[in-house]
Amino acid sequence: MVALMGGGHTIGFAHCKEFQSRLFGPKPDPSVHPKLAERLKAMCANSSSDPTMSAFLDPISAGNFDNMIFKNILNGLGVLGTDQAMASDPRTRPIVEEYAKDQVLFFRDFARAMEKTSVYQVKTGNQGDIRRRCDAFNNHPKGGKSYEKPRLIGAYKNVSRLTEDEKKAYDLEKKAYALLTMALLKEIFQPFKTHKRSKALWNVFGKRSEDSD
Repeated sequence: MVALMGGGHTIGFAHCKEFQSRLFGPKPDPSVHPKLAERLKAMCANSSSDPTMSAFLDPISAGNFDNMIFKNILNGLGVLGTDQAMASDPRTRPIVEEYAKDQVLFFRDFARAMEKTSVYQVKTGNQGDIRRRCDAFNNHPKGGKSYEKPRLIGAYKNVSRLTEDEKKAYDLEKKAYALLTMALLKEIFQPFKTHKRSKALWNVFGKRSEDSD
């Protein structure tokens, strides 16, 4: 999953609306490097009037497919919050560090991950469509996104009553769950919906990956 997330974002861009809450919100994201924040704020200053404003996901080597995205993340240069979260989560940070050090390892794992996903529930003929937007069906009746939103349970339901430490844990849980599910179509995610926490979801994904090796 880390290989796919990082590999998918080593080339490409995101519109300002996808990350501007990290810059202009009531509580700007402290994990954003100050120089990157300054640069992105300048680039997105007019995004409310021009929704096409965007930024490269890899601000250092935007035109190259390499492991720089992982080095960026470790230095607070992740443009998307979901990318940067991989460096703050203890489950994914060691993998990010390995890919940052070893480009050959990243290339190998990315190729294997792409191969696995390319043969999973493949649609043929008139099944499915080629999306105009990667995050939504072309003819979605509500224009909604194609992935299942994170669902949290237990004490996390009433956020207003959480302590500061619990709020931090809640935020990390949201980011981790979103990171694991954001690229999944609803039909793919359906069998995993009973797993409401990121740790459980991570474990079942890992088991599925081992079984498919």
